[in-house]
Amino acid sequence: MTAIAVVVGLLILVNIVLHRTPEAAYVPLSILAALVFLGIGRLVNLSWAELGLGAGTLIAGALWGALLVLVVAVVYLIGASIPSTRKWFGDRRAIETHGGHIARRALIDVPFGTVLLEETAFRSVLYALIVRRENTVAAIIGTSVLFGLWHILPALPMHDSHDAIRETVGTGRRARIITVTLTVIGTGLGGVVFALLRWWTDSLLPPVGLHWALNGLGLAFAWTIGRWIAKTEGLFERHDDADDPPVT
Repeated sequence: MTAIAVVVGLLILVNIVLHRTPEAAYVPLSILAALVFLGIGRLVNLSWAELGLGAGTLIAGALWGALLVLVVAVVYLIGASIPSTRKWFGDRRAIETHGGHIARRALIDVPFGTVLLEETAFRSVLYALIVRRENTVAAIIGTSVLFGLWHILPALPMHDSHDAIRETVGTGRRARIITVTLTVIGTGLGGVVFALLRWWTDSLLPPVGLHWALNGLGLAFAWTIGRWIAKTEGLFERHDDADDPPVT
C-alpha cells in the first residue's frame, strides 16, 4: 500500500473520530494525528523542505502568513460594515456562547487543532507525497478535492446554526444537501488557494496563517458582530452555556 493511500485512509478515520469524540479531546487528538502524519512523511524520506518546513523559507513564510492575517481582518471589517453582508456573521454556534469560550476556540482549538492537523495532513505531507509521485498540478487538485470532502461532516450542523444559510437555501433534506454540497465546493476552492500558497512560497506557514485568519478571526467576528445584530435586531436568543462542536 502506498504512502498516499495510507494518509488518505488515516484522514477518513481521523475525520470520523474527531466528530465522535468529546470536545475536550479535540486538540490533543488533532496534535497526535498531525504528528502521525508528519511521522509518515519522514518515514518515507520526505525532507523538511518537501514538507514546507525548510529552514530557508521559515522567515519569509512567517511574514507572508502575518500579512495574510491582516488582509483577512480588513476583509472581515469591510464585510461587517456592509448591511447586505453583515448577516453572514450570524452563526448561532458562535453567538450562543460566552466570550471565554470563543477566545479559547480561536486561540487554542483553531490553531492547535484545526489548522495544525489540516495543514500538516493536506498541504504538507499529502501535498509532498503527490508531488513526488505525480506533479505539482496533481498535488494541488488532489489535496483540494480531498480537503473539500473532509468538510462533509462539519457542514451538517452548519445548516441548522446559520440563519442566513437557511434563509438562502431553505429547510429540509434538500436544503441540507445543498448546504453540504456548497460547503464541499467552497472549502475545495479554499484548498486550491492554500495549495497555491504552499507551492508559490515553498512554505507551509502562509496557508497556516490564512487558514487561522479565516477560522479564528471568523469566530471572533461571528461572536462580536453576530451578538450586535442579535441585540439590535432581536434575531437570536442568548444561551451562554451552549456547548459548541469543534471548529473544522
